[in-house]
Amino acid sequence: MQMALLPSTDPPGKFTILRIEFKLRAKDKMTNFKPTTDMCDPTHTLEPSSALSSTLSLIPGNAIPYLALGIGSAFCMGYAIRYNLPAVKLDRLNTTLRTAEETLDHAKAKCVRDYLSLAELRTRFLRTKLTTSKLQTRLLEVHDLGWKDYLQNIIAISRCLVMLEREVCDIQKTSLVLIEAAHRRKLTEDINETQAVLHGAMYQNTESGYEV
Repeated sequence: MQMALLPSTDPPGKFTILRIEFKLRAKDKMTNFKPTTDMCDPTHTLEPSSALSSTLSLIPGNAIPYLALGIGSAFCMGYAIRYNLPAVKLDRLNTTLRTAEETLDHAKAKCVRDYLSLAELRTRFLRTKLTTSKLQTRLLEVHDLGWKDYLQNIIAISRCLVMLEREVCDIQKTSLVLIEAAHRRKLTEDINETQAVLHGAMYQNTESGYEV
């Protein structure tokens, strides 16, 4: 396939003038280029931040403190309700019972002279543990009752759990007092023994001095 070159009828300098005009127009476009708002907007790629800012802008400035106070109050109320639930109280009571039992075992090993007081504390502890077991069974069975009986039983169980927790805390405190009393007695005995040794040594030195 052959192609023939046809002679051009345009003047020789016309193509050069067109190239210069094209370069000038391209330069003007680059000089007059202005980025669009979407390209320069930093929130264009931060949609969550933009949404949060838009939401906060809809809230009046004087209502933000009241809103924060309301959220804080709701959080405190939810925590208080959960803290006073019977199941949560029962778990807390069981933890206190385990701690008190460990304290009683420690007191039994340390307070040999206070066996009567320890026997009384052990009896109180076992009774409290038995009552806790009964309340736990009652709490499991209360779900089968009607809403009125359920509410009454829940209130009664909650009150009993509070009383039992106080009783266990008192048992533990009394046990700790007995342990500290035994510890003081032991310290007093050690001090007396040490002083007796010192007095004996001093007496021997005095006797030897008189002999000389």
